[in-house]
Amino acid sequence: MPAQLKAATHVRIYVLALVCFALQIFLAPNIMLGAGQINFALIFVGLVSFTHSRKAAIISGFLGGIVFELLGTSVIGIMPCLLSIVGYVLASDVRARIQEDPLFSFIVFGVCSFAVSCLHFIVLLILGTQPSILEALVFRMLPVFVLTTFAFIPFVVVLQRISAPKASMPLKHGQKKARHSYLLRR
Repeated sequence: MPAQLKAATHVRIYVLALVCFALQIFLAPNIMLGAGQINFALIFVGLVSFTHSRKAAIISGFLGGIVFELLGTSVIGIMPCLLSIVGYVLASDVRARIQEDPLFSFIVFGVCSFAVSCLHFIVLLILGTQPSILEALVFRMLPVFVLTTFAFIPFVVVLQRISAPKASMPLKHGQKKARHSYLLRR
């Protein structure tokens, strides 16, 4: 990977992390459905895993989970574990890149969002921080799943437009188009 492309990738991850962190602090507590709020850390991990390497996805999952739990009232340790696993699963070799198929990426993220929300609140129920299963599943798990999944859509659209290959010079007769956008910049 060329040095300029690597630096641009790191900058993109840092900017995405700052945006999700700011939204988790300022926007998430103000948009609630029932007792659930948007999990921007999960959105961050989803975007990093769809656009970057498996290592970056796992690290961002762990750090995003730590930040999520430090900003909330949850037991520390559950979300970093879940988000690291989600980063690993989403960044596997069979993943659908956002540039290739955003609808499939949205569906896969929705399934992972449901699994993370469900597992998180089941663990909280087992630990005794949730008073009943009805409150944990209906008033917390389902709203978190719905809000997080639908908040993922604008991020996918913006990231797809940012990382889409730029229009290049018209090709001459018989010339083939490069497969990757960084090959066009040589």
